[in-house]
Amino acid sequence: MTRIWCLCTLAALPVPAVGQEPATRTIIEELVAAQNPCAGLSTEILGQPVGIDRLDEVVLREADASLRGDNILLSLSGRLGCRTSDAGFIKGDASATVSADAEVSLADCEAPTVQVQLSDFGGSFAGLLGALGPVLEEQLAEAMRPKLVEACHDLRAE
Repeated sequence: MTRIWCLCTLAALPVPAVGQEPATRTIIEELVAAQNPCAGLSTEILGQPVGIDRLDEVVLREADASLRGDNILLSLSGRLGCRTSDAGFIKGDASATVSADAEVSLADCEAPTVQVQLSDFGGSFAGLLGALGPVLEEQLAEAMRPKLVEACHDLRAE
């Protein structure tokens, strides 16, 4: 069960390490950081591209996995912070509390349920992040789905 939990938690968490020293992170937080969820966050402000694409913070507060029949139910909550590059024309940061729930079938490796909720926005781009929240939640959920399926296939191959 521990192997299942680690694989699915890794796959479920969208998140390179910049803000914290690696020794202060848990193993799961390090695995999340390797996923680089900030990489795709970019927009334009005053006609200039702004990428909030550098990981600043990743904190996993809670993660649960349970097995019901052939289905793994996952739940997690934590905080993710991203910032602009030091070389960026416009500098800033954004953070949010991230909660996610997912269900993965071990029978066929389908992931019928993947939901992400963002809240408690912070940083200099908090307003923008809040306005884009629903779109970002959908994008994060869709980015998680193939990772959950891949983790299931890896588990079944062993």
